[in-house]
Amino acid sequence: IVQSRPILETTYSKIAAEIGQTITLICRVSGQPKPNIFWKRNEQIMNCDEIVDDKCFLRLFHITQKDFGSYQCIAENLLGREEWTYTIVSRGKISI
Repeated sequence: IVQSRPILETTYSKIAAEIGQTITLICRVSGQPKPNIFWKRNEQIMNCDEIVDDKCFLRLFHITQKDFGSYQCIAENLLGREEWTYTIVSRGKISI
């Protein structure tokens, strides 16, 4: 078995959403030994809602204004650490 540091296999970083919508962030990670994966938002650690194979899911139900912003997916094992930042932005109408 070849050992490797975590590798994040993610293709997007910005998600447009509307208030009230449910969002699922997906962090796909490979590495050996199997990386520990978690989420971070404003220095607060958040666990995966579900882990399937090499994917960690974070679900945000009925989002509000306070849910917009950055979320970091963090994967670490004995050989290293990788981070990826997702940004949730408003897709709603902007009032002037």
